[in-house]
Amino acid sequence: MNARTALIVGASRTLGLSLATEYVHRGWDVIGTVRGSRRTGLHDLAEASGGRAMPLLDL
Repeated sequence: MNARTALIVGASRTLGLSLATEYVHRGWDVIGTVRGSRRTGLHDLAEASGGRAMPLLDL
């Protein structure tokens, strides 16, 4: 099986987080940008996905 990775800009909330969640559910690895250093929905998704999602800080 081929590994697929998606880079999603603004994946910490709203549409970006919804896209990240859907890609993870479909078996993709997701790298998502997050503005600032506060905990976001993407951090929760990263923990729940067993490492399939990874927040990347956009400072």
